Amino acid sequence: MPSTAFSQTLLITLALASNHSNAEDYTQPLPESLPGITTIGAEALAEKLVRSDAMTVIDARVARGRHKGYIEGSLHLSDVDTNCASPTKAIPHHDTATVFYCTSSKCGRSLNALKIVQSCDYRNVYWFRGGFEEWQSKGYPYVSANVSAQ
Repeated sequence: MPSTAFSQTLLITLALASNHSNAEDYTQPLPESLPGITTIGAEALAEKLVRSDAMTVIDARVARGRHKGYIEGSLHLSDVDTNCASPTKAIPHHDTATVFYCTSSKCGRSLNALKIVQSCDYRNVYWFRGGFEEWQSKGYPYVSANVSAQ
């Protein structure tokens, strides 16, 4: 029979693993789009950034995900820290063009953050559904894991 300490450690480990998988990778496919939110791919995002369109890029992953690399110039605002007050420093006005991304099209963090900011009346929001993995696979520049997350 396992010790009480072992059982408690195992329960904590399982709870943490469960929380991580639920937040990062959805077990069901994510929707292709969301009503009122423009879905954008890597090419369109890169084009907007090259044209210097005024666009705020938000990385909705938790810090450990950002340590794997991130889109240069993106700001970090994890979905778990997103509420109606939290985006005000990064997104000065409710109609500022803002794109949210996370790890991949299986990661639900950007989806969670978008639903929150949409409920807070942010109007000009984009979803980079393919996330960092799509950005990286297309060969676009990014800050590597060798640099500490900001």
